[in-house]
Amino acid sequence: MAGAIGSVAAPVLVEVAGIRAALVVTGALLPVAAIVTWPHISRMDREVLVPERELGILRSVPMFALLPLTAMERLAGCLVPIRLAPGDVLIREGEPGDDYFIIAEGRLEVSEAGRHLRTCRAGEGVGEIALLRQTPRTATVTAGEPTEVFALDGAAFRAAVAANPGSTAAADRVIGERLGVTPG
Repeated sequence: MAGAIGSVAAPVLVEVAGIRAALVVTGALLPVAAIVTWPHISRMDREVLVPERELGILRSVPMFALLPLTAMERLAGCLVPIRLAPGDVLIREGEPGDDYFIIAEGRLEVSEAGRHLRTCRAGEGVGEIALLRQTPRTATVTAGEPTEVFALDGAAFRAAVAANPGSTAAADRVIGERLGVTPG
């Protein structure tokens, strides 16, 4: 809209006042526009909520640490908090994988065929193997104490990891460690 108005008004202003005066007038309009719109813009800025806690949690996961801030903010807006009581099963071995989970607080116990594999704590994630390798879940993950995790939709997870070569490499390292595969 402003472009259309400017394309009509500029030739008239140049014709009436001359090129130099037209440049002075248009140059003066920009600071005036900034002053007039400042209250509206600053109010919008105050109203935008940046999910700081979620951003911090995402930064703690190596697969996301290298993503640009805009991508991190988009992912942070997709996170869904889940509270688990001790013994609650988050992931069941053999089931399809739909989400990736990041531990915000607490402890998750990971087992395969009933054998304990590892303990995961705040700042770690689980569920990447099924999402990136398109296989059923390779392990069962159970809350070892009251635990809060954030779920990230599988499609958003895959898109974020695929969008950044550093994220892809970090995901491959994590999967290799979890599956006991040594880089060759």
